[in-house]
Amino acid sequence: MDDPRQQIIETCRVLFARNLSDTVGGNLSVRTGDLVYMTPRYLGSRFHWNIRPDQVLVVDPSRRVVEGEGELSRESALHFGIYDAFPQAGAIVHAHPHVDHQPHSDRHPPSGRCAGAAGVRPVGRVMIDRAPAGRARPR
Repeated sequence: MDDPRQQIIETCRVLFARNLSDTVGGNLSVRTGDLVYMTPRYLGSRFHWNIRPDQVLVVDPSRRVVEGEGELSRESALHFGIYDAFPQAGAIVHAHPHVDHQPHSDRHPPSGRCAGAAGVRPVGRVMIDRAPAGRARPR
């Protein structure tokens, strides 16, 4: 991948359009070589996950923004911590999905790992309910 900005922008739009995140917050980052491409602070509340390529921040190994408009998100330290702990990680999505709490036995992905403020820890099965594109947002 030469420059992940457009892929980040498209992913943000899909996440928001499918109710996989909201205006409360969230962010996305992609690591390419020594650089981390990251969405800016206020991605949800000010931009509704709809940003331009020049708003994607490019961060060098010293965690200095070298390109892009805006501030690093409050959660950027968590992103960098995950990248430091897991050299194989290539991208991170922090989202606030609208969750359907009804059980769906056919929608259990394999067990995985969950990154949170307390660190990265194994988790059991996680139910996922994908929202169709164009679904009305709850008010």
